[in-house]
Amino acid sequence: GLGDVPTATAIIRSWERLIAMVGADIVVAESAPMSLAAAHGRLPSVVLGNTFAVPPAHLSHFPPLTPTEDWLPPHEATEAVLHAALEATDRPALPWLPALYRGDLRICDGIPQVDPYEELDLF
Repeated sequence: GLGDVPTATAIIRSWERLIAMVGADIVVAESAPMSLAAAHGRLPSVVLGNTFAVPPAHLSHFPPLTPTEDWLPPHEATEAVLHAALEATDRPALPWLPALYRGDLRICDGIPQVDPYEELDLF
């Protein structure tokens, strides 16, 4: 949903309509980052999941999933789309892309043997 601004904006507005329709007072999200974008600045949110689905939110960029991985995602372009969509929907900016997963409460657990961030000691 973060490939272009019109799509990202439409997804946030769709989540916004669903949240309003059910009268939610809080958003609990597991593998639903755009629902977190819709809640951002509007409702409290809980980010729920395992360590793969709930990446570290305090870093300026998503770390590689393995220590030897050379792949670097296009953070700047994706971050620019998110920021523009947040602005278009009158939501505050986020300091960096992973902050989308910050939430007001994070419930994250994993098994060290399969935790992609275990060796990075981020949590």
